[in-house]
Amino acid sequence: INFFNDSLSKIYGYTKEELMGMNNRQYTDQETAKRVYKVFNQIYTTGEPGEVFDAEILRKDGTRSITNASAYLIRDSNGNPIGFRGVVRDVTKRKRAEEALLKTEKKYQMLVETMNEGLAVFDSNDLCTYVNERICQMSGYSIDEIVGHSATEFLDEANQLIWNEQKSRIRNGNVKSFKLSWNRKDGKRLWTILSPAPIFSDDGSYEGFFVVITDITELMFKEEQLREAYQLNEILIESI
Repeated sequence: INFFNDSLSKIYGYTKEELMGMNNRQYTDQETAKRVYKVFNQIYTTGEPGEVFDAEILRKDGTRSITNASAYLIRDSNGNPIGFRGVVRDVTKRKRAEEALLKTEKKYQMLVETMNEGLAVFDSNDLCTYVNERICQMSGYSIDEIVGHSATEFLDEANQLIWNEQKSRIRNGNVKSFKLSWNRKDGKRLWTILSPAPIFSDDGSYEGFFVVITDITELMFKEEQLREAYQLNEILIESI
């Protein structure tokens, strides 16, 4: 390094006097130094500007930072290569934020895929864009058989009316849980409780909604058994 501004000195954590004349191997590990060498060697060989690349540096205080750099070849008046010039940016905060976001997304993905309730996302045209594995277990359909399809394809006429009515309410922000019966792939009935929430873009336009779906089929079956037992009991009492 034989020329730099104050910002580079701050990024690397060295004084101007310390940074002057340093080689990149002095503030990078072996793996990063090889990557940087490869980029500079390509620039020197081809004469073309190098692609923007990320490199982790070791600051003077021992902390590590991530930089984003671009480099170009410097030639003398005769066109001979005599060095390189470039721009270095400190992108540590952005990279750390991206890593944290990715970890968070993975945690939420794991949570969604292992939750006992079903989770589905529908766009503004009533087409399903996402379902978790629990939905497939509940319905008997595969992800490919559900995603890209309208919910009405899995509902009888009576439940289609309920679905369409609730969609209008969700769009208007009137969100309430409601009961719905679906047609399973094996022909059996799937009774569920749906808890929806609308999705809006940054400009406030409606983009669809996601819904948590709870299987209450067993509960409905037990209620039906109790109802039949109660009716039978009433008949027996009347006959006595």
